[in-house]
Amino acid sequence: LISSALLSYQLLPGLDIKANLGYTSLTSDEWELRPSVGNAPELRPFTERISIFGNADSRSWIAEPQLVYKMNLGKARLELLAGATFQEISTNAQQEVAIGFNNDLVMKDIRAATSTFYAENLITEYKYSALFGRINFNWNYKYIVNVTGRRDGSTRFGDENRFHNFGSVGGAWIFSNERIFEKINHVFSYGKVRASYGTTGNDQIGDYQFMPLYNVVTTDVPYQHATGLLPAGLANPYLQWEETKKLQFGLDLGFWGDRLLINAGYYHNRSSNQ
Repeated sequence: LISSALLSYQLLPGLDIKANLGYTSLTSDEWELRPSVGNAPELRPFTERISIFGNADSRSWIAEPQLVYKMNLGKARLELLAGATFQEISTNAQQEVAIGFNNDLVMKDIRAATSTFYAENLITEYKYSALFGRINFNWNYKYIVNVTGRRDGSTRFGDENRFHNFGSVGGAWIFSNERIFEKINHVFSYGKVRASYGTTGNDQIGDYQFMPLYNVVTTDVPYQHATGLLPAGLANPYLQWEETKKLQFGLDLGFWGDRLLINAGYYHNRSSNQ
């Protein structure tokens, strides 16, 4: 099930309130068979028939409220945006292995196996939130300035760096709207130079990497009927968001009513804290 909705309401002239909403539910049941017929004939007496059964249930929702204000002041046009993002993803998955079937035809029936064991049990919960804003100023459709800022938070990081700030600033000059180009606008129809600098990032490091992690150790004969724990990762509350610093310059040209378009760009991205 994948659902989404966009709600918008005009509070006042030039002032709109919006909300992007989404909900997704994914349920899966899987099986994988490794029958005897899949092996070479001379190996079949010595190989086990194996069936792997898995099921998973994943649910996620997202809500993005926004407030947008637009106003004109003579030759100036100002647009302000403020918003937030709230997201949550929860997953519950299991995988069970069955062996010891006496026939390839019964391998989808787990009751026909002589022994079974759980190979994986995964339960995760992920939460993300952000506050962001943008200011866009346009003077006479010639000079444009755009400033953005945001603060993101994720449960994939510890208390020391759970939140991180990002931002950008950009500007553009549509020089083809200058009076000097009016006489040749039938040939040179559009021209713009632009530049921007900003930071962006992500939290795609997987869940619970900042916590002390352990793997379960099982044996055929458990000591005192108990399982063991094996350290798999040390706690690190200082894990940080990956951050990419982006610098961009561009030139856009149009000729003969934009029948011919030329775009040139220079990009310099530098990532850290991967």
